[in-house]
Amino acid sequence: MFARTLFIVSFLALAGFSGCGGVSGDNGSDPFSTGDPIATSTIKIGHFTGSGQFIEGEVGVTLEPVNGVYEISAGGSVGLNLTLVDDDNQRVTDAYLVAFTSNCVTAEQASLGTDISTVNGEASSTYTDGGCAGSSGTKDQITATVITTDETLTATQEIDIRPEVIGGISFLSASLESIVLQGSGDIGESRSTVTFVVSNNRNEPLANQRVEFSLTSEVGNLSLGNNTAISDENGEAAAVLIAGSIPISVRINAKVVTDSGEAVTTQSDAISVTTGLPNQRSFTFSSDVFNPEAGSYNGVTVNLTARLSDIFSNPVPDNTIVTFTAEGGSVESSCVTSGGACSVIWTSSEPRPSNSRVTVLATAIGHETLFDSNGNNIFDDEDGGVISEEPSTASGFGVTAAGQIGFVDYSEAWLDDDENLEWNSGERFLDYNNNEQFDEADKLFNGTQCQSSSLCGEGSAATIQVRKSLVLVMSGSSLIGDVFDSSNNLYASNNPNSDNASISIATDEKQNFKAVFIDRAGQAPPFGSNVTITSTAGTVTDIGSTSIPNTNVEGGFAVSFAIENSEVEPVSATVTVSLTTEKGIVSTVRFTVNIL
Repeated sequence: MFARTLFIVSFLALAGFSGCGGVSGDNGSDPFSTGDPIATSTIKIGHFTGSGQFIEGEVGVTLEPVNGVYEISAGGSVGLNLTLVDDDNQRVTDAYLVAFTSNCVTAEQASLGTDISTVNGEASSTYTDGGCAGSSGTKDQITATVITTDETLTATQEIDIRPEVIGGISFLSASLESIVLQGSGDIGESRSTVTFVVSNNRNEPLANQRVEFSLTSEVGNLSLGNNTAISDENGEAAAVLIAGSIPISVRINAKVVTDSGEAVTTQSDAISVTTGLPNQRSFTFSSDVFNPEAGSYNGVTVNLTARLSDIFSNPVPDNTIVTFTAEGGSVESSCVTSGGACSVIWTSSEPRPSNSRVTVLATAIGHETLFDSNGNNIFDDEDGGVISEEPSTASGFGVTAAGQIGFVDYSEAWLDDDENLEWNSGERFLDYNNNEQFDEADKLFNGTQCQSSSLCGEGSAATIQVRKSLVLVMSGSSLIGDVFDSSNNLYASNNPNSDNASISIATDEKQNFKAVFIDRAGQAPPFGSNVTITSTAGTVTDIGSTSIPNTNVEGGFAVSFAIENSEVEPVSATVTVSLTTEKGIVSTVRFTVNIL
């Protein structure tokens, strides 16, 4: 806006003085001459009309009046002029400062050049509206002030400023782009404040405009906290969107009406109303390393990450809690999501399962997998019924295939230590309803978005613990190494109880081999280990991949290779196959071949 500080400055005419014994010239205008005081004439303030008439006490306007009224458009400008005259209406030649101001200028809603020095009695300025008119228009009184040696002179003029013209309305922001259903608890907010901006035809914020709001859909009791609002000094008007009982994507319509009756409308961006709860089918659980070198070492760490989405495949609200439990080692108990994901650290330690396979279970409060047949994002009577519980997904392993109708029913979550996809007595389960027993699937839809006449779970059964499981292998460092020939017969081993065979390779021939390394629990070597193969004679060829992959597949790691007879003379060759872990532990198999 336009801050203004008013300075009033007086210009005093100099009177002549005579000194004692001074000499007087013959020029009466000499300021040092003696004589009688000069009479001071009256100064008047006003302006001349086009016909030459002087109007005292009124500031001149460069516009022609309409029905006696000077009127400008909102945001418009107008020229002002002022004249100082003497008793004979002759322009005063001495310079004076003219201070212009107005009510709108004082309110910082208009600009006006001030402290203008007169030249030959004339002063001019420009008045510009800066939003003072608002939606209804206003009258502004302009005042010009001049201070002389004898008095303070003022002149005024009233300007009418027409109302602001609506140029448009636009969407500004939403406090939340995704909100959750009413009654979904503390997992997210169920309201979003949606703000629009009304502007004038100069694209400046326009205050005091009535804005009407409506929704593109009101399904499931979706509603607005207010249907109208008045734009503030920034042109902003806001509506509050309140979630209902059904997940949906919705926009808010905003409308303003111009003075001519024309409706100007816009829409907000889409806002998702979600369950706020993770969908069982949208739960992902992963590890950065599945087979760490943890069988003989404590303190080896692995990062575990859970990713959760709702039925729309949108990330669940921030601060959704995910909890963890593990069969072996140590895992952090929980994490809270940001952007739909969070991570914890698993650390190698006791207990170590005898098979070195550690099941880790991640859970969160959510709802059962729903396949919606009619697209209303709820489970109702049109959506069929129960899809038989899938053991692989109930255990946390596997993913439910699409293409079905209804919902997948789940038991309580459990830690499937033996990976047989069934709960067995002795396996830890999460007693969600606190009845001290493992509960099988209840044949009801466990989710908040349920409107079935007979298949809705209630109370604690309105939700479930969605779950996801994975297996870590606490791989050993000292490995059993076996070498097999092309007929898959054991040829050599570092197992002291094995007898190494003998084989001969004719000139220009080669023999294929396969080396298999496995830890003493029957699991893969540690991720990051590498295999090297050398021979004292002949040539090692056709070597397969030698890097141990990131895997939790049960069983050892195999690498194929061949020994080719590239020698001139017969010789006995020693072949060495070694696997070295990241911690530097080496497991080696050596065997002999006869190069003929």
